[in-house]
Amino acid sequence: MVASENKEVRLINDWNHSVDIQLRIIRLATDETVHKESYTVSPESRRTAYSISSADTDGIESFEVIVTARNVTARDTFTNDACYGAIHVLVSSDGMFGGSHYSGIC
Repeated sequence: MVASENKEVRLINDWNHSVDIQLRIIRLATDETVHKESYTVSPESRRTAYSISSADTDGIESFEVIVTARNVTARDTFTNDACYGAIHVLVSSDGMFGGSHYSGIC
């Protein structure tokens, strides 16, 4: 069995303009919104928006991340197990937004 781990949701703006990002995270086991916030991310900056440990999980659980930036809304589901890295919400240097991404470790 893979152990549960804390995961961070990081907002990354590599563009040379500020970006407004709306972030909602749903704990699928309870269908509870555990985080809902709007952020203005400065040009060429990064910040941690949420830590999954704040949801007080009971072992490995699944979460849905809903992100809106630059008039695009994207959804992704991930679990808090050791096979997932941090979740990155990226606006690239050309201003494109492609949703949330995580690195697979396993």
